[in-house]
Amino acid sequence: MNKTLFTILVIWLMAFAYVSNIFAQNDTKLRLPNGVKARFGKGTAGHVTFSPDMTILAVASSIGIWIYDAQTGKTVDLLTEHTFEVYGVSFSPDGLTIASANSDHTVSLWDMQTGKQIRTFKGHTQVVGCVEFSPDGKTLASGSNGNNVRLWDVQTGTQIHKLEGHTNMINCVMFSPDGQTLASGSYENTLRLWDVQTGTQIHKLEGHTDDICSAAFSPDGKRFISGSNDKTVRLWDVQTWKPIRTFTGHTKGVYSVTYSADGKMLASASWDKTIRLWDVETGESLKTITETDYIMHITFSPQDRTLASVSYDGYIRLWDTQTGVPFLTIPGHTGDKTSVMFSPDGTMLTSVSDYTIIHLWDVETGEALMIPTEHTRPFRSAVFSPDGKLIVSVNLDDTVRLWDIQTETVVNTFTGDSSLIYNVKFSPDGFMLAGGSKNGNVILWAVRTGTHIQMLKGHKDGVGSLAFSPDGKTLASFSKDNTLCLWDVITGERLHSLKVKRDWLNNVAFSRDGKIIACASDDGNVLFWDVQTGQLLREIEDDTYTVIAFSPNGKTFACGSWFNNVVLFDKKTYIPLMKLNGHTGSIYSLEFSPDGKTLASGSNDGTVLLWDIESIPMD
Repeated sequence: MNKTLFTILVIWLMAFAYVSNIFAQNDTKLRLPNGVKARFGKGTAGHVTFSPDMTILAVASSIGIWIYDAQTGKTVDLLTEHTFEVYGVSFSPDGLTIASANSDHTVSLWDMQTGKQIRTFKGHTQVVGCVEFSPDGKTLASGSNGNNVRLWDVQTGTQIHKLEGHTNMINCVMFSPDGQTLASGSYENTLRLWDVQTGTQIHKLEGHTDDICSAAFSPDGKRFISGSNDKTVRLWDVQTWKPIRTFTGHTKGVYSVTYSADGKMLASASWDKTIRLWDVETGESLKTITETDYIMHITFSPQDRTLASVSYDGYIRLWDTQTGVPFLTIPGHTGDKTSVMFSPDGTMLTSVSDYTIIHLWDVETGEALMIPTEHTRPFRSAVFSPDGKLIVSVNLDDTVRLWDIQTETVVNTFTGDSSLIYNVKFSPDGFMLAGGSKNGNVILWAVRTGTHIQMLKGHKDGVGSLAFSPDGKTLASFSKDNTLCLWDVITGERLHSLKVKRDWLNNVAFSRDGKIIACASDDGNVLFWDVQTGQLLREIEDDTYTVIAFSPNGKTFACGSWFNNVVLFDKKTYIPLMKLNGHTGSIYSLEFSPDGKTLASGSNDGTVLLWDIESIPMD
């Protein structure tokens, strides 16, 4: 009995030591783009696979392929060219090469020893969503949003066959164990089987009533499983291609299915946030594992019953299928549309994405601190108080909360006007908090007491963007009613109502001297007005810009783009000075550090990049 208790204690201590270790990892300086001094976040993840020897986990992400040690969870490498999102990955049978399915319409081969891209397959005309090596490693299959599958010669990079017949985008491709047959699943609710040698269609499997999301051959090649958005998993006989059994129980679509190495168990993952384990022969449900968020992908290890999963909350987990308990957790793959804000002293940075809790980052070390939360749904934003001691969070559960950073506790809760709050901003003196609501009102609260100071009424639709002037006397608000309003904070008087072409602005910003108010709108243009007169001074009609930020020295401003880059402009001439390339997704947030030497950019690739402005040469 004592020996058993001792063993349990040792295992618990090892697990605690591991959990502490994973949060201490620092991947902020791994394979950075030029001009970037740190990266916070690992990007969104959607696909995971084991190496053949089970020592490595490869994770397809929005910024490249993350390589992890499958035993410790520690980061080994990041395979990236900083230009594209990766949707699928596959190891060669010898484990020396990885193939990736890329958003730039290509398939890439990567050398596992050097981390270098060694070959690119071109021919697809749309996003490539899945890729798979043949069992002998000589052929590569890739499926795209262009409704076709292509077979490639791995050695030469030439296309062998183009498999056509699907009428919608391809979600999965899978070789049979003997390599003679390829299966492909599509959004058209069908699976198609192809002769690899000739490229001709052998069979078309029908029966699912919604999109085919995933498929897998049994290890002996005699059976085949498919998962669908119709909430079911189907088992097929490979000889007759007739259905043997239908597995039901999920309450939402089944996005991923996989066989165990011995072929006796199958697993299915659904957007009902569960993983179900099934006995293949009897159809019995063996276990249900409940995840914390939507599950994107699962895979069994090649040699045992270890199961790996990727979920929307940014975690990769390895599960013991006997107990249903994860024994390894890898965090950090945050959601998209990341917003950022520096602390007043420039030592910390907040980042908030659509699917994660607030992160506080130490700018110098890259250490991350997750603030505990009482919120139950995704965050919209997090804002530092002017003294840097507090953070206000805005959440989709209709709450606005004030956090003490040091104690990580909620010190105040702000109530709105029976309407969802879109955004909040502190006044420069930290006394007041402004919130823009869904019904078009702007609410002013006293920070310490949480009481209403006044309500600014005039907008006819939701207020999504707010900014205080540097002196705190003027508040800018933009609404979906196509107006940008300037308010006198003391009297509540509306000073100007400026018409904008589009019904949504990504942000509004005052120049550092408070004389200019600028906005970036959904049509990609940036507009500049004189705060005193309300006169339109300038419009940058580029159709690409999403967000704007003014530098502290007042000489430059930065604009983020739909096309993944940031452009720095001369404020006096409005002439572009430099272009910063490094994100793989659109820019949704920009923030200069207080000293103006660093620019933080948040992107829907799920990362924040810190740019060393002084080290980057002007164009």
